[in-house]
Amino acid sequence: MGRVIRRSARIGLPCSIAVVIAALLCTVYLRADPPAPELRDLMGQFQSLSALVASADVVVQMPNDIAFANNDEDCNGSPANPSNKPVTGTLDYWAADQRYKIISQLDGNLAPGMQVQVAYNSQRWQLLRADGTLIDSPQDNAVILPMLPNPLLEVLQFRYPLTDGNSGQYLRLKDVLQDQVPEAFWAVSWTQVNEDGRALERAIFPGGSYEGQSYVQHVFVEPGARNKPVRIDRVGEQGRLTSAEFDDYHQVGSGVWPYRVFLQVFEQGRRVGWMAFTVTSLTVDTEIPQATFTMPHESAARVWIDDEQRFAE
Repeated sequence: MGRVIRRSARIGLPCSIAVVIAALLCTVYLRADPPAPELRDLMGQFQSLSALVASADVVVQMPNDIAFANNDEDCNGSPANPSNKPVTGTLDYWAADQRYKIISQLDGNLAPGMQVQVAYNSQRWQLLRADGTLIDSPQDNAVILPMLPNPLLEVLQFRYPLTDGNSGQYLRLKDVLQDQVPEAFWAVSWTQVNEDGRALERAIFPGGSYEGQSYVQHVFVEPGARNKPVRIDRVGEQGRLTSAEFDDYHQVGSGVWPYRVFLQVFEQGRRVGWMAFTVTSLTVDTEIPQATFTMPHESAARVWIDDEQRFAE
């Protein structure tokens, strides 16, 4: 009988040790810090969206073909804005699956024609121009119009380089949702850099060629927060062509989103234009009424039915 007891003890001892080890491993696992977020997590937060609703205020300094004088304000402007002073406006954006609506408005007194609405309800694409003409078409259209960019989508510049081939296309959330990013795209090296006294990490992504200038893209992030770019530069042989700065990130839903976005354009090292966005509201994964994505014909001065090549009576 004693032998049976001793054998049971020998069998029970290893089992007890295994339980203790498993508990310790579980404790270590639970206490381990989560992995630092990566840039691919930023892409993932966009691609996991079922809906996005956003509004932003904007101040725009228009690029000008006439050479600048000593500063950005001393330049000739358009006939409506001869001093080329900054113009204020707003952008409103709704998107769900393939559907979207964009309302882009700049001060009509200083920027005539820069008041545009676009909508696609998965069946009809509509464009309401500043002159009140509504174009109604069965074909979705990504053509760039006199319209403000979506500041939230600008944080994905590194994935969608500007080229002569796509310069006429407007990036929409539906394009991001359909994007199948190859694993090799994320195989970049991060380098520690000092930018204006700020310790950052930088990765270089492929760029393209635009208007005769080839460039690459520099993405800057804070260490440990690669899902929150602080700046993206398009860099050519003569320096920066454009720069996009992102700040004031907010947690909304399962993602983090920049509420301040500052876009700049350079020529030979000199800034020739900029846009400063401030996001005023942001909602994700919400129900958007279908009617949002359709503009009634009654809202327009006249309606052009594109597939019938006629104005509606």
